Amino acid sequence: QNSKKLRLRRMRGLWVLLVVLVTVILLCGGEEQGDKIDLKTHYPDWAHDHWVWLSTFWANQTNETQLVSDYLKHKIPVGCVDIDSDWSSGINNFEWNTKKYPNAKAMIDYFHSVDVRVILWVTSMVNNDSSNYQEGLQKNYYVEGLDGNLIKWWHGHGSLLDYTNPEAVQWWHSQLDGPISLGIDGWKTNGTDPYIFELIVAWGKAGIISERQYADLYYSDFYHYTRTKNPSALIMSRPVDSFPPIYLDFSPRNVCFAGWVGDQDPSFSGLRDALRNMFHSAWANYVNFGSDIGGYRCCGPPPFGRTLETFVRWFQLGAFNSLMENGGDGEHRPWMFDSRGSTFVVDLYRQFVGFHYELKHYLYNAGNTAFETGVSVMKPVADYTPFQPDSWDFWLWHDIFVAPIVENGTSSREITFPQNHDYVDWWNNTLVYYGAQRIYYSIPLTRLPVFHRKVSILPLTVEDDLGVG
Repeated sequence: QNSKKLRLRRMRGLWVLLVVLVTVILLCGGEEQGDKIDLKTHYPDWAHDHWVWLSTFWANQTNETQLVSDYLKHKIPVGCVDIDSDWSSGINNFEWNTKKYPNAKAMIDYFHSVDVRVILWVTSMVNNDSSNYQEGLQKNYYVEGLDGNLIKWWHGHGSLLDYTNPEAVQWWHSQLDGPISLGIDGWKTNGTDPYIFELIVAWGKAGIISERQYADLYYSDFYHYTRTKNPSALIMSRPVDSFPPIYLDFSPRNVCFAGWVGDQDPSFSGLRDALRNMFHSAWANYVNFGSDIGGYRCCGPPPFGRTLETFVRWFQLGAFNSLMENGGDGEHRPWMFDSRGSTFVVDLYRQFVGFHYELKHYLYNAGNTAFETGVSVMKPVADYTPFQPDSWDFWLWHDIFVAPIVENGTSSREITFPQNHDYVDWWNNTLVYYGAQRIYYSIPLTRLPVFHRKVSILPLTVEDDLGVG
């Protein structure tokens, strides 16, 4: 009797061991490195890395390479570099501008060697002085309007590709294949879709095309075609951008996993504009998005085109967005904002980039879950409004509460905590606040008001001491 029980216990133990081993194998998935793409994920996790870029005036192979190298020398991780519009010799002819980029393959290989992805600026508009324009015109590959197909836009004069024409799309893909074959990781798909309104009535081979139909075709084609060549590819695209008081959905939700909310002024007014666009993107249930840290546009206060305070408050906000990206006109390199002998700004920037990377697993889980459930990773405290929201505060998914600084010279601000939860201070875990509690919170330039739910367990990737308790 005893020996029979012993044999049963041993058999049960072997079965438990077998189940554990099978579970471990399934969880590991046989992959040692690289982006994990499986049935439960919808996009690669580098969407939540730190992205950088230079505007057209400064962008070339030497400067782009130096930019990434300088970030890495300052011990600031970079996950993606966006190459701006002059990478090509003509707008959307997909041929490299060899004056600016004499060896694109070597540049891309260098970026990949330091684990940095590469995306290229692109639109669906071919300029009439580009080398491929006449072929598309002769073969009727462009969308027609009441007065022809030529449109004046911010980069010159051009015509929109007719995505309803299979031959035109095949022609387009044959040109995309050149940059893709060099190993690029995606595209920054800029917003030419609203220009279809310039045609008054637009039609292609399949008939009349609405702006919404055109936008869906444009962004989806870049996303899906590129992923047939590189399954870990992404596009950067606008979710919602504004032409106040009009807010317009650009990219379709199901391809917008790295959204940026358009071009803003380099000021606190621009920061508020970015937040408004982010709130409208959240209300429209887009998944992941952020903004150009410091504002895209130039010509703010000298010498950098934006104040140190604007830049700091914006990168602090960017660290707690699902996309953290920094670039645009004027100065955006954090070490350039430091006075001689000081490392204050670059050290603070490094700390907040560190926070963003700590949150990478949190954001990746949130993004995939949000996509499946039809919601956004950001949840504004304010209810929908086309006007000024009554609060700039928001949830970053379910567990992190953020109270941005949106005014110049703010050293303290009133915070009212949402009901039904207790909140732990990000900077001091001994400080706990209660739901519906109203406080005046002291805010030195080194801190952003951030809190997490007391009962939450955050899946953080902690590699360095970032100076919080």
